[in-house]
Amino acid sequence: MSRLRRLGLLTLPLVALVLGLTAAPASADTDWYQFSSKWSGKCMDLRDQEANSATPHVQQWSCKNNVSNQQWSPVLQTNGTVQLVSNRTGKCLSVDGHADFAGALIVTASCFTADAWQQWRFQTNPFPNATGSAWLVNSHSGKCVELPGWNTDDGLLLAQSDCVGGWKQYWDTIAH
Repeated sequence: MSRLRRLGLLTLPLVALVLGLTAAPASADTDWYQFSSKWSGKCMDLRDQEANSATPHVQQWSCKNNVSNQQWSPVLQTNGTVQLVSNRTGKCLSVDGHADFAGALIVTASCFTADAWQQWRFQTNPFPNATGSAWLVNSHSGKCVELPGWNTDDGLLLAQSDCVGGWKQYWDTIAH
């Protein structure tokens, strides 16, 4: 079975993901997920050499099992969004500098429940999408996490951009 097909079969429907989340903080017994780009087939990954910095960047990297840099726990917020907590650092996925503009880099930062730049929603888009993939949309900026320039290289830093429906903005959810 092709890798792309396996990823597609493992993709959780948006409804199941949201309904299955709890408001409890992440802990050692939390279910972790990987988020794989529909375009590159690579996973959202915390940049290893920056893991101990205040706001490590998030990149794409070849997907690997049991790698804490690629494990994220969605924590449901009261407004229906989720915070994505890194298994590696316990920090939340965020937009660098609380920026609203396209091209702002995706980082992780200390988790604050009220921080709209750390609140995300998985959203199918209005364009035909039979892939089962979803956009990852920032609650504050309304922009999607994407692979800048359609690049498929390991180490590409992720950024936010206007949600336009390209495959570089689609993400599959892989449960572990």
